[in-house]
Amino acid sequence: MAKESFPSKTKEKFHFKEIEQLRTPVERVMKKLYPKIAAGEYGLILGDDASGRIPSLLLNDIIRGIYQEFGHEYPRLSFVAGSKELEGEAKDKKKEKISRFLEELQKKQKNGERKILIVTDVIATGVSLDPLIEAIKEKGIDFDVVSMGDVSSYDIDSRWGKPIYSGETGVPKIYGMGSLSGVEKNVNELFSHRIKDNDAYTDDEKIDMQMNVNEAREDTSRLAGEILEKIRKEKKIK
Repeated sequence: MAKESFPSKTKEKFHFKEIEQLRTPVERVMKKLYPKIAAGEYGLILGDDASGRIPSLLLNDIIRGIYQEFGHEYPRLSFVAGSKELEGEAKDKKKEKISRFLEELQKKQKNGERKILIVTDVIATGVSLDPLIEAIKEKGIDFDVVSMGDVSSYDIDSRWGKPIYSGETGVPKIYGMGSLSGVEKNVNELFSHRIKDNDAYTDDEKIDMQMNVNEAREDTSRLAGEILEKIRKEKKIK
């Protein structure tokens, strides 16, 4: 596996500007999805690894806060490695793995009628999510797709049969920052792997990476709390 690039730190209250800059796209997405979230429609949040992990964790924290206010059962949170550039037999094998994974999740899901919320960092061609979307549709599961950024010129809405809830046009700074999430992916595999398990890094680099991950989690929790508080005030939720 190739080495990850490292994010830039800021001296402000957030450790990483890449996370702080998710505020606007996440707030836009939340305005679009709030009625669905308030109604407790989502039973599973499914993040697109690797750089979609931070946005997924962020939305999960916010949604759990809203669910708590309305007395809904918390959604499950899970991650699947993106499938960029997979074609033919490789794509079919990946879709089969995803399908088996969905079956296991359905067994654990108390309310199987609730939707899946798919979360990614940016959508261009949509091919990275195609095996996941196809597997979900074949299972007859309803879903929505959220993307922090959108640079697509393709008619993905028609292909997936669903609109994309995007936060902004363009590529968010979080894109490609797998070192913040602590994982890196092999597109042929179902799940990502911890970066600190990659022997290409020295022990000192691994310590630095774990510090990045810990601080990124702090930033994610802080930003989620601030956005949730803003939503509570706007919606007058106590």
